[in-house]
Amino acid sequence: MALPNAIVMGACWPILFALSATLKDDVGTFQIVSGTVSNVAPIKDRAHINFGNDFRTDFTVSIDKRDLARFNDAKINLAALKDQLIEVRGWLVSRNGPMIEATHPEQIILSGKR
Repeated sequence: MALPNAIVMGACWPILFALSATLKDDVGTFQIVSGTVSNVAPIKDRAHINFGNDFRTDFTVSIDKRDLARFNDAKINLAALKDQLIEVRGWLVSRNGPMIEATHPEQIILSGKR
């Protein structure tokens, strides 16, 4: 079953599906990506929010340790994001698959349980 790239059209910006095979085509652009978090992995000096089973190719949100305090201050428990539907805003880069680096909690909108 093919998944659509844009799942919702906002007022002026499409919302892309986190597991879309064409997400890599949007690298280098500012995007809104929506999906259900499969796991959150603290690795070295980063937290990785993963949306698929293969972190090397699937969409990931990465948060550097220097930015984690902002998320704690905003009462965002990253570990509790597992199985949550979220939207992430930011510049899409290619780092082991498509990725957005989140530096501020305002980049992540919690949509609820899936």
